[in-house]
Amino acid sequence: MNKRVATWAVAAAVLFAVPVCLQAATPVVTIERVTANTADVANESIHWLAPAQGRWYSTKGHAAAYIKGNLFNGCLVTDGDNMTEDYPRSGNFYITEAAGKRQIHLDLLGHNIHQYLIINDHQALRRSAKADYNETLCGAYLGMTDQEIIHLFGAPDRVAEDQGMERWQYSHPHLSLFVKGGILLAVRAYADSGAYFGKSGLTVTAPCSVFAKTYGWTQVPQRPAAEDIQSPAFSLGKGEFLRFGKEYTELTIFS
Repeated sequence: MNKRVATWAVAAAVLFAVPVCLQAATPVVTIERVTANTADVANESIHWLAPAQGRWYSTKGHAAAYIKGNLFNGCLVTDGDNMTEDYPRSGNFYITEAAGKRQIHLDLLGHNIHQYLIINDHQALRRSAKADYNETLCGAYLGMTDQEIIHLFGAPDRVAEDQGMERWQYSHPHLSLFVKGGILLAVRAYADSGAYFGKSGLTVTAPCSVFAKTYGWTQVPQRPAAEDIQSPAFSLGKGEFLRFGKEYTELTIFS
């Protein structure tokens, strides 16, 4: 796996091809420019796109997409399938471009400053031109890129698929980083990692009552007794959450 990650690092500057309508160089086109009948768009597609409305930026800080109604940068969404109803959500969509109809896969996840739109599983878009975050864990922050992860920790010891994400496993320090579309969605620090939070200064082994007092929670978390159980999510604000396991503490975008 190290060889694979090293290849990613070398090719970090290379962008995968995305639909013309989603490229940063494509000017935003308003709904008045489209002559197609929007009534042809499935109601499910419109419902799915509702929380994705507005402007999106690449991790390089470039404007990459603008969603208005059922348009991607002025290109009409004509249909969709395999769409999940819950949030986070995913689905396949058909975009009408000048050259014809193109299919793309979208994942929409996260909240507030950590809402992300991931295109075809490999390109993540975010709501702001610059990365924003509230808390760090062992120097890592949610939304950092895979290149930044490698710069901070080096290549992972092992990479495996985990619930639709890549789980980057490190032994020193003992961490699991969950990556999708080239961005960090969760960082799990184990009790023997020595990791601490950059803003609060708490270590991952601090008593749960101290976490509650520091972050202003009315409820004190409980660490599960079983290895495969995780606590409910506790909000840090701005779309960031903490979850507790028997032997770890996790900073995550998932509520």
